[in-house]
Amino acid sequence: ALLDTASGCESSVRLAINVSINDADTPTTNNTTQEFCAIDEPIISDIQVNENNVTWYDMSTGGTAYTSGDDLQDGVTYYASLTDSATGCESSVRLAVNVEVNDAPTPTTNDTTQDFCLVDNPTIANLQVNENNVNWYDMATGGMAYVPGDDLQDGVTYYASLTDATTGCESSVRLAITVSVTDVAPPTTNETMQDFCASDAPTVSDIQVNQAGVVWYNQAIGGTAYGVGDSLQDG
Repeated sequence: ALLDTASGCESSVRLAINVSINDADTPTTNNTTQEFCAIDEPIISDIQVNENNVTWYDMSTGGTAYTSGDDLQDGVTYYASLTDSATGCESSVRLAVNVEVNDAPTPTTNDTTQDFCLVDNPTIANLQVNENNVNWYDMATGGMAYVPGDDLQDGVTYYASLTDATTGCESSVRLAITVSVTDVAPPTTNETMQDFCASDAPTVSDIQVNQAGVVWYNQAIGGTAYGVGDSLQDG
């Protein structure tokens, strides 16, 4: 109705206006508490919802919108709304999703620079760490996994992670161990065919070599070491 201020009269015929208050549906999800692994670097677009073109916010009303590539944070609740394509209205009630970003601890070691002898044929399994069931990789992130029997290489850095038994997440930060595999040059002699007299009762210590501290064996690889006083045998 319109009120005439001079006469104090209202309109005898009133204007009719129909009001429609539109709302968009609240998004839905299969899980309102979603778990992720830190090593996977989860982002907003990784949150599971059943609708497309969802907008995520940091508050249940108002707040600041996230972008799809923003990193997820552990212990944070994210709020999703839809926009109705016909009316342009957003959801008045937003979907709340609680996020957990899990991580496994970094393995530990007593020595981050480990030395080995080539003669011992050292392998991945010989690397010293203080935990069990460690996974080894050729890079600090990503990369290729080693198996326990892979040979260690001189000058190479190996990276170890753990897997959390509860969440299945691997360490986002890996332990780095640098390996030194050392070889020693073989002994030398002035004569590879050496003759002795049985009457002299020759022993291992009588064999001529040009270096001190030589250890003698009964096989070219492995075998049993002789004592310096062991008798020499013909042939």
